[in-house]
Formats: sequence, C-alpha cells, structure tokens
Amino acid sequence: MRDLAHRRSFLSDERGSATMEMVCWLPLFVELMLITADASQLYWMHGELWHVARDASRQAAIGTFDDADGSPVRADVEAYALLAVGSENYAARYAFTYDDNDLSGDYTSGDIGFHTVSVAGNEDTMSFFATIFAEDIAGIEASVTMVEQ
Repeated sequence: MRDLAHRRSFLSDERGSATMEMVCWLPLFVELMLITADASQLYWMHGELWHVARDASRQAAIGTFDDADGSPVRADVEAYALLAVGSENYAARYAFTYDDNDLSGDYTSGDIGFHTVSVAGNEDTMSFFATIFAEDIAGIEASVTMVEQ
C-alpha cells in the first residue's frame, strides 16, 4: 500500500514539468533558427553573386574589357568578376554571342552582341551551419546577359 501511495504522489507532482517541456522543444527551436539563418545566407549569397554578374556583364557590354580590335577579353571579364566576389571558392564564366543581322558571318557594327557572365560558388561557400540546405545544394549560380551598347 505504501508503494502505491508513493507512486500516486510521484505522478501527481508537477515540479520540473516546465523544464522537461523546454528540454523537449528547445532542439526544435534551435534547428528552426539554424535553418532560417542558412536560408537567409543562401538568398543573400545569390543576391551578391547576381550583383557581381550584372556588374561584370555591364562592364563588358559598354566595352571596358575590349582589346585593340574591339572584342572583349574573356580572361579580363572573368578576373573582374572573381575580384569582385573576393574569394577563391568561386568560378566565373564569360560568353559573347551575337545575332548576325547582316549575314556576314562575322561580328560587325550592325549586329547585336550579348554578354553573358555567370558566377558560381561551390558547396563550401553555401551555409554557416550546414543544415538541411547544405546537403541538397551542390552550389549556387547567378547568370546575367546584357546587350552590347
């Protein structure tokens, strides 16, 4: 009988119940905050890469990186983009294409030129806490195309 009374008093005792609830819910709240921080980091990083790609593409479109014959130098555009990102964990690609309006087969002043710059980061640059997003995303890339002016 005494054992049964002791069990009832133990089960009816509510001391420490708030601590147990906190111990159960705290990991969920912490993980939610880490996921939010990682998602914010990914969106911020994509915005930064897009800004760098836009700037490099714009500079190429206005002729900042043209050589003596007026064609853009690929290595200069890519180096400019990588310098703007400021890290060796990124890659930059530049491509120049054009619509051959006069059907000459060569790029002439009557043709419309397109400058495309892509800047990409690998998985090492993606997240602070390596939560759920870091496992699913192999990298992040921003690509911008500008028309030559």
